[in-house]
Amino acid sequence: MTLRRVMVALVLAAAAVVLIGCDAALQPGGGAGAGEPAGDAIVRSSTWRGSGDQVFFLNPGGEALNRTLYTLRLGGGGSAEVYVIATAGAEQADPQVEIVDLTGAAASRVGTAALRPQPRPPSEPAPEPAWKKELDDVLPRLLRRSAPRVPTAPPWPQRAVVRGSQETLRTLDRAGNVDSIPATARAVVTDGTITAVVWVADREWACGERCVTQPMVDALASSFLRPGLANDIYDWTTAIFGDPWGPHRKEVLIPPAAAGEIHILLFDIDGDGVVGFFNTLHTYRRAGGPPLAQGSNERLMFFVDSPVLTQDPSAIIGTLVHEFQHLIHFYQKEIARDIEREAWLDEMASEVAEDLVADKLGIDGPRGVAPGDATAGAPDNRNGRLPGYNRYNDIQVTAWDGTLANYSINYALGAYLARNYGGAELFS
Repeated sequence: MTLRRVMVALVLAAAAVVLIGCDAALQPGGGAGAGEPAGDAIVRSSTWRGSGDQVFFLNPGGEALNRTLYTLRLGGGGSAEVYVIATAGAEQADPQVEIVDLTGAAASRVGTAALRPQPRPPSEPAPEPAWKKELDDVLPRLLRRSAPRVPTAPPWPQRAVVRGSQETLRTLDRAGNVDSIPATARAVVTDGTITAVVWVADREWACGERCVTQPMVDALASSFLRPGLANDIYDWTTAIFGDPWGPHRKEVLIPPAAAGEIHILLFDIDGDGVVGFFNTLHTYRRAGGPPLAQGSNERLMFFVDSPVLTQDPSAIIGTLVHEFQHLIHFYQKEIARDIEREAWLDEMASEVAEDLVADKLGIDGPRGVAPGDATAGAPDNRNGRLPGYNRYNDIQVTAWDGTLANYSINYALGAYLARNYGGAELFS
């Protein structure tokens, strides 16, 4: 049985009136005028008593609701939010309530179009490079089949990165080809144990409008890592999800010592709408690694979009948390525990990571509500993930297709679990 919840009229007040009908899809309108029964129409009426939430049954005996006149008298002492809830069964595919009449001081009539269920558009695929899923699937399988030791791998090179260091970094274009990106380390920050390096593609620096500036880089770097305890993205995220890198015995991967540096590359990501990404490619060594690893930067690294930073810095701050969790998830599952990751759970964890630190970072986060607001936000709030959950709540949580609807569904469940069972207790 399908539950359909439709708002008949909205008159702002503290109380709510709920009209419930069974085996019916409610639609107002029809041939009769207001207050005039249409032929053999069932006539019912109720009066709102003016305080508290109240529920009225349109068909208490289970009668069919087509050709029904229902009058709810709101009276003059106040107003209410009025809802109609109906369940549609298989025996009566398209029943109707021809007239729903709200009378009284706060009377309101709603046209048929307002109640007719609107077709739901398909959820668009979440924008990301086409090769990302392939790499995230292929490389871990190669890793699990590889020998624990690869003695041909040369010693790990020591890289001293300071502000102003220049390198040609690598990523893959949308076709999966290696793209070389000349970049400069524009910020190098440390908390005494961990170092974070923010690289900016040279073509995105001092290039005019929508280019990255030093204040932007400094703000990004200090959000991710700064001296002190429990005051940055690195500390808050690792406290819940664990370390991003550590002991392992596979020399096809960068060594455990690489855990001391996290690298972030700012560049114009190929493809509008892609805000950031992480893939496992860059944790592989080029020497002795699989052929795909020739595109590796041999670093703990993720990527964020420079044009978005110049227009919506808070989106990039949230993306740092999201992609950093993916890095942690890869190590904690695939490397430390030799457990195959599941995309739906990995993405849920990243959404929850954003959610749990949004207030500390002063950003809306996936709730789409100001960090200082502990409520669900304004009644018409359409920001964040939850409006997508309301629209696509019939999607299976564990079926990951990479659509925006998947993110909404997984966030909704993750947010519920974290709030009821504890973020660190459940996701660590």
